[in-house]
Amino acid sequence: MQSLVLLAQDIPWVMAPASLIAAMAIISTAAAVIRLTQKASKVMMLGVMIALTVGVMLMQVVQ
Repeated sequence: MQSLVLLAQDIPWVMAPASLIAAMAIISTAAAVIRLTQKASKVMMLGVMIALTVGVMLMQVVQ
């Protein structure tokens, strides 16, 4: 959890929209992959999406 906070502090706020767009693209790609994979991979991809969501929320809190 500390590493996410440190990462959020290292990203300049000018790059935040670009980071969010990249995260949304990754999530969209992951969603397509989830449809084609088995259940264990689905759980792993869901964990990644939750981690990205928490990262964005932490960026808003740190601000």
